[in-house]
Amino acid sequence: MFIVIAYHEHEPSEVFGDFDSSESATQWATNHARADAWVVKEIQAIPHSTTSDFAKILPELAAIAKGRDTLKTREAAKAINRAPQTLRKWACLLDGPIRPIRIYGRLAWKVSDLQSLLSGGN
Repeated sequence: MFIVIAYHEHEPSEVFGDFDSSESATQWATNHARADAWVVKEIQAIPHSTTSDFAKILPELAAIAKGRDTLKTREAAKAINRAPQTLRKWACLLDGPIRPIRIYGRLAWKVSDLQSLLSGGN
């Protein structure tokens, strides 16, 4: 999977993703991002999670993630025993122990970051 990270001036970066190849991501960036005044910051390759990756995470988190790389705010809050508004505050003020990514303007929390937090990492 490939993602395009782009931004508008004076706004946080957003992630547009799920492209099958770097060519399709580049084509989208050329045709759509620039037409909508987005500045493309970078195109990244994101490896798909494998079953073995999820065997390494906590069983409770794995049950919530169900094989996904990111969780919605409500799901992430439940996984770390916090209120969803706490995670939204972390995203807004950029002062939390983990940071979300934005996918089509929505907050998404990386399962790997949540695992690290639950394991005492951050």
